[in-house]
Amino acid sequence: MLTFLQDMPGWLSLLVAVSGVVVSALNLARSRWAPVLLGGFLADTIASIFFRAAALGLRSGALEASKVGPAFFVASLLGLIGQGTIVAGLAGMFSDLRIGSFGAGKDQTVA
Repeated sequence: MLTFLQDMPGWLSLLVAVSGVVVSALNLARSRWAPVLLGGFLADTIASIFFRAAALGLRSGALEASKVGPAFFVASLLGLIGQGTIVAGLAGMFSDLRIGSFGAGKDQTVA
């Protein structure tokens, strides 16, 4: 039971990342920043999948901790890039909302 509770935040993190991919993909035509968000959530999802798979492999004994260090480093960098991309996409979307360029063909400012 304790192992399940310890693993729960990691699985929920993966669920949030996958949800971000789905929501971004469904809104690709609505914002020019949706592809940026999609890329960020996709990178975060890939990193989360790796961490979940590595944790299962380490726990079962299929992987040795000394051999997965470089892979953990690369996955951490990928997750960091993904989160940075998400922040950039959100900043772009909020900037578009501020200047009113969120609609296609609309060139008006929001009061």
